[in-house]
This record gives sequence, structure tokens and C-alpha cells, in this order.
Amino acid sequence: MHNNGSSPIPQFKPIRENKYIPETAAQISQSKDPEYEKFAITFKYYRDDLCEILDLEKHGGRKALMNLRTVGNCYNKITLKQNNIDILSVVNSGAYKKLYSNLSPDVDLMEHKIQSTARIFYFIAGKYFCVRAITNRHFEINKHR
Repeated sequence: MHNNGSSPIPQFKPIRENKYIPETAAQISQSKDPEYEKFAITFKYYRDDLCEILDLEKHGGRKALMNLRTVGNCYNKITLKQNNIDILSVVNSGAYKKLYSNLSPDVDLMEHKIQSTARIFYFIAGKYFCVRAITNRHFEINKHR
């Protein structure tokens, strides 16, 4: 098929004097390393019945949104921590038990402090940052930090 220059793909045009293919024609495309793919934030497991976004004090809603935006630029727990996103494990007992309902037993639920008593509860599943709840009040029970 003859290309009249309308293709967005660069076409090789041999030069009669040069019998070699130019180096630019042999470039290998860079594939992304899955380890460095950014988190996708999902609310698939969000508990609407525990939602207290409207109760967040002062600029708490904006801060929660900014924290989630930061999460969207991270790709593992190390980068979360480097960007001041807390990785505090919470136990499946007491007041926290309701956060674990209908989740797989192997889920490691964590919390991030938005401000004073406000928290984002979440877990990580592969490259998904799964938001479980955003609360204004802090659950006071045994925590493993």
C-alpha cells in the first residue's frame, strides 16, 4: 500500500546512498512497569451508612479530597507514607467491627487521619486504593500502629 503522507505513523523512506536502517526506526517502545502504576481509587466497598463527610469540620472535606488526590499520585505504601498518608492498621473488633462487615477476612483495613478526629478508612487490593468510609468521629479502641 502506498502512503501519501497522511498516516500519523512515521514511514521509513530508504535513501539510496545509505543501505542501513536509521537507528530511530529501531526504537523499542517503553512498557510501563506495573510496580510503578499509580493507585486507582475506588469507592466500590464504601459504606454509605457510615459516611460523615457532611459532618467534617471547617475545611475537612477539602482536606479529604486533597488527600485522595495525593493517593492518586502514589503507587505503593512507601509512596503513601512519603506523601504523609497514614498507614495505620485497625483491628477487626469493637467499634471497628462494622467497618469490616462484608469484607474478606484477609483484608487489612487502615486509617488515615484527615484532621482532629476525622479519618479515611481504606484498604489496598493490588493497585486499587479502596475507600471504606470517611468519618468525622474517631473510634477509640485498641489499635496496632
